Amino acid sequence: DSKLAKTSNFYSVDYLEEADTKYWLNHLESESAITTFKLTDSQIEFIWKYLGGSMWEISDLLGKLISCAKNCKISDEVLNDWIWQMIEKNAARFKHYYRLNKINCYY
Repeated sequence: DSKLAKTSNFYSVDYLEEADTKYWLNHLESESAITTFKLTDSQIEFIWKYLGGSMWEISDLLGKLISCAKNCKISDEVLNDWIWQMIEKNAARFKHYYRLNKINCYY
C-alpha cells in the first residue's frame, strides 16, 4: 500500500520500497497534502538515489522545500543543496559515533 500510515517514535517504521517512494513523490498533493510544488522525474530519481525509502528523511526534506517553491517548482540547485546538507550532517554523525566506538574499544 502506497498510502503513508500515521507513525510515531513508538512504532517500528520500515523503509519504503522504490515503487512506493516514487509513487509518494509523484503524488504529493494526495499523499502529503503538498500543493506548493511538484517534483520532476529527475528530482524524484535524485531523492531516491540519496535518501532511498527513508520516510523520515524524505518527509523532513519535503517540509524544507515548501518554502523554496517558486511557480509550483523546486529548482534542481535548491534540491541538491538541501540533500547535500543532509548528507553532510549524517556524515558528521557517523564520524562522531565512530570516534565514540573507537574510544570504547580500548577499555
